[in-house]
Amino acid sequence: MSGKAVLSEDRLAEIEARLGRATPGPWAYKDRLGGGGCFVFSEDTFHVVAVEEDEEAAVSVPLGREDAAFIAGAREDVPLLLAEVRRLRALRGALEPSPA
Repeated sequence: MSGKAVLSEDRLAEIEARLGRATPGPWAYKDRLGGGGCFVFSEDTFHVVAVEEDEEAAVSVPLGREDAAFIAGAREDVPLLLAEVRRLRALRGALEPSPA
């Protein structure tokens, strides 16, 4: 594994900014009663972040721009963050002394 950083400081700042603008977490999801999708909400405030709708949905909750940007960014952010964690763990492992 390369010692070169996977994430630039600019990219980390972008991720951190999206996180700061999104609804505070932790987030959870639940299946809607009677089927018909699920919803995502803040466990602390119970603010609904997103609802997967179907044709029979009685309630529509708009997805805020900040939460939408956070969700959309997660698809690329999470793999990069995982790669960076793995890279740093490998570096740490290479630096730790071997048992005698």
